[in-house]
Amino acid sequence: MTPLQIGELEQRDFWGDETWRKWKGEMDALLARRKSFKGRPDEIEVALLKSDAQAIEAYKFLLFHSVMLGVDECACPRCAKKRQARKSPLKAYT
Repeated sequence: MTPLQIGELEQRDFWGDETWRKWKGEMDALLARRKSFKGRPDEIEVALLKSDAQAIEAYKFLLFHSVMLGVDECACPRCAKKRQARKSPLKAYT
């Protein structure tokens, strides 16, 4: 099993299958809306895309985070950011 699948199973068990499916549907709707924009977006669409991106990241954390695997192996976006921050060469100099 992949880390993403392990996180999915953990979160389905924690939140319940019905809630997990509802949130997954909401995340899929946000992803579909993001792809529906054609051409160069105006200021309002850019703001909407930015807020949607934050919501999608939150949904990915809620739906796919693995407590069992920990930060080093979890596939959710927040754990990936924490790993990248630790590995940044600039951190050694600040």
